[in-house]
Amino acid sequence: RAHKIKIDPLEENPQKHVSVSQVSFNEQIEHLNQLISLLKHQSTYTPTEPDLTIQALEQMYHNMQSTNDRFVEVEAALTTARQERNKLLYAPKTGMMDTALAVKEYVKAAFGAASPQYKEVKHISFKNRKL
Repeated sequence: RAHKIKIDPLEENPQKHVSVSQVSFNEQIEHLNQLISLLKHQSTYTPTEPDLTIQALEQMYHNMQSTNDRFVEVEAALTTARQERNKLLYAPKTGMMDTALAVKEYVKAAFGAASPQYKEVKHISFKNRKL
């Protein structure tokens, strides 16, 4: 952009703007693909370096594309695993954190605040997060 977008801090629902920088990994892959197609049509393009031949550039493009596709798959699996973990740990009333806090309170109520049983568990801290 030639000019920076001005955002009004007093506006209740500011509009989100799409970045035009085109530096994402997907954009870089697409730019490389366009560069390769441009070079294929240039008969004078004959590099002496093996890494700059059209075949090497095409191989680089395919490697980048497959790596990006694999990343998308792994990222989706990671996101799902994190959501399952958060449900297990932080679900209201049934999560491990709420259960641990309830056990700690039960030990305090059953044995007393000055008991050796409560002294063993009172220093264990549990932080319950909102989902």
